Amino acid sequence: MEPIIQFKDTLVAIRSVGLDGQQIMIQATPWGKTLTRLLSGDESLVREDGFFVVSHNPGVDARLCNLVDAFTAIRWAHPTYTQLVLNLQMEGMP
Repeated sequence: MEPIIQFKDTLVAIRSVGLDGQQIMIQATPWGKTLTRLLSGDESLVREDGFFVVSHNPGVDARLCNLVDAFTAIRWAHPTYTQLVLNLQMEGMP
């Protein structure tokens, strides 16, 4: 499992499955549960070793892209009201 980012008390990582598959591993915290439900859509929560498992598929990819697009649109529509700053210093990352 490759760690990607830690936000507050929640670690998010990627795990390779087989030759072409990936799973997004989200630590089982209250915030992690919310993020998992957002990404997985209507699928039931799969939990493994303290993490929620989200299989990366076209639906998950579309939801990720839509979230990025929504935040970008908010930023461009109201640059003086909303400041979404790119933080390259992630907690827990070398």
